[in-house]
Amino acid sequence: MIATLFVAASLGLPAVLAQVPQGPPKELVLRISATPIYPDGKVHSWVGSDGVTSEDSGYLFGGPNPCSAGASVKEPDASSPHGIPGYGWRYFGRVLQRQDDNLLVEIEWHRLWDQSRRLENGQKGSMQVSLHVGDRLPLDDIYAPLVAGCDASGMHLEASVSERTVQPPGAKMTGVEVAGARAAELESVVRSGAGATGFGSGIASAAEPVNVDLWLVHTLPNGTEEVQRMTMSASPSSNFRFPPITVSTSQGNATVEISGGVSAIVDVSGQKQLRVIIGRVVRDNSALNGVGHSISAHPMPKPGEVYSFETPELRSKGEPVKSDRVSLRLRIASKEPE
Repeated sequence: MIATLFVAASLGLPAVLAQVPQGPPKELVLRISATPIYPDGKVHSWVGSDGVTSEDSGYLFGGPNPCSAGASVKEPDASSPHGIPGYGWRYFGRVLQRQDDNLLVEIEWHRLWDQSRRLENGQKGSMQVSLHVGDRLPLDDIYAPLVAGCDASGMHLEASVSERTVQPPGAKMTGVEVAGARAAELESVVRSGAGATGFGSGIASAAEPVNVDLWLVHTLPNGTEEVQRMTMSASPSSNFRFPPITVSTSQGNATVEISGGVSAIVDVSGQKQLRVIIGRVVRDNSALNGVGHSISAHPMPKPGEVYSFETPELRSKGEPVKSDRVSLRLRIASKEPE
């Protein structure tokens, strides 16, 4: 089991822009995601694969009510962290062809749970379709009776295409974004950076000591980049937290807090990996608007190789924040943390 190690970090505000390494190029990805259906019609939360570049499959589901959602590569059961789903699907997605700003994709889905019942012959669908960047293709809706503490009337399954930073071969990432009451539950976990110890399943041992440079890059509406830099140990795991940044929204300014953890491990196959969790908390006038986190596993970077993590689209009160972008860049450090 990997123990959490909190370390002192060297933090410069702001760092010299020329010192920030360029991230890898971007590529089109297919996302299959599930979202609770709220009365205002806004996307307050979603679960799903962060981006399918070749093919992917898994399960997207809600808990006893649609406001609590989860994702898994294996079918959840009573022993799973979420328990038996109340609502949800099995999905499969494959990218067949890439051309300019669109993807030809193959999608299959099968409704497996409805009102906490496992369906033997639930609705299903399969298709081949061409999707452009920004397209959102509805696949299925499951409606649910309203219950106390949850104002969602069901769950919505959809496919979409977006741009994402090219990930190294073998990288795997999943993510979740939540708002409302569930956000408060997730906030303490995200703030603690506890993800660095959340990779215990299937880990054979800690890897050799390694230090990493982290750059938090905030791109302003005018294209200017504000940069924060941190050097930390990932031997075997450490947590990080950057000071809050301010972003512009249609309803005024909001603050965004980025934290997480990095682990250097050797998996059960003997491969050296960096496993990274990134958490994000968005506040507007001190009110908690949304919490999100993503978890990814990557082959150990080579000297000079840069990994780049684009955070999901920022949202404030359910509305997308299109003016500001936030990304995290990572590189193996050449010296000990100061």
